[in-house]
Amino acid sequence: MNKKDASLLERTEGAIAMNLERFAYGNEQVIEFTSSFVADDKYKYTVDLV
Repeated sequence: MNKKDASLLERTEGAIAMNLERFAYGNEQVIEFTSSFVADDKYKYTVDLV
């Protein structure tokens, strides 16, 4: 993680974080895109494949 992102997440430069990218579609067209950095000790994620 770079210095700016580390500062925003109150971490040290080079700390581990997860970069999440999410796309939302409407009529087969992207209508929303989100990119987020998440500190590794703040969240627990699960994935359900359907």
